[in-house]
Amino acid sequence: MEGFGQDFEKQPSFPGGEKQLYCFIDQNLNKEIFKSVDTTGVIYISFVIDTVGKPTDFNIRRSLHPTLDNEVMRVLKMMPNWTPGKQNNKPVPVSFNFPLRIPYVNKFCN
Repeated sequence: MEGFGQDFEKQPSFPGGEKQLYCFIDQNLNKEIFKSVDTTGVIYISFVIDTVGKPTDFNIRRSLHPTLDNEVMRVLKMMPNWTPGKQNNKPVPVSFNFPLRIPYVNKFCN
């Protein structure tokens, strides 16, 4: 996952860190949906962590398959609030580009 735009003094952070973000996604994805679609590649979804840490402004940047796109979007919209990014010690909105490789393989949680 990568933020884009300028560098910030403090990037937004998911509760528990990046590994926990992937665990959250793994725990909430309907893996049967992924098994039902025979395709490979990467879905890219952009979103913004706003000044209070709320994930918002979700947008599919690169579609792979509508069914898979919708499932990834559904899960990302369920994310809890993050710790917001800061610049000059003030909260600022930060955009992210989130990739998810298909076929999906859990590398972070058991």
